[in-house]
Amino acid sequence: MAARYPAPASPLANVNSILLADSDAPLLQTFLDQNPAYFITVQGTPAESDEAEREITDLPPTGYPYDEKYVIGYTNQSANQSANQSGELIAVANMITDLFAPTVWHLATFYLATDRHGTGQAGILYCSLEQWAIAHGARWMRLGVVVGNTRAVRFWSRCGFQPMRVRSAVCSAVCTGQVERDILVMCKSLCGQELGDYLALVAHDRDTT
Repeated sequence: MAARYPAPASPLANVNSILLADSDAPLLQTFLDQNPAYFITVQGTPAESDEAEREITDLPPTGYPYDEKYVIGYTNQSANQSANQSGELIAVANMITDLFAPTVWHLATFYLATDRHGTGQAGILYCSLEQWAIAHGARWMRLGVVVGNTRAVRFWSRCGFQPMRVRSAVCSAVCTGQVERDILVMCKSLCGQELGDYLALVAHDRDTT
């Protein structure tokens, strides 16, 4: 079934955006193998050999209502490539729409090539994703950060996310990953509402301890 929405436009010069399909798993696996920092940080080892396939095909757990999944790839575009040719991936975002409730979008994973860290491009790409989500009805953005990944917590805090709760021993992303880790759930209002309004909408993220 075709995706309801097209990929968000790339905000970076000489970079295209595409929706990754099953057939793009080799392209994604090459990117993950060449940029192991995230996996080493959160699980102590590089990406597994089937990591890309699971990134593209895995769905939220049973009992987690959602609408659609989008795996967005950002590729270099060289001068001698046509518009429909893909270069190497430089970033990937895995987005779930209407997770738990309508208007709640979940950013399951967000990778940027290591050699682009510190350039400001991660923030630029995220802002573009956020605007794309808002244009298609999102009012809340949700994500999870592995406890102990302080660099990621700082980045998402700068992007306006606030911590909600720590969920113990869950998969390292809603729709990918097999290693169990404690997860800090973070959320951002995209519409000026209070986080209490979000918790009224998403019982799953209420801290009942």
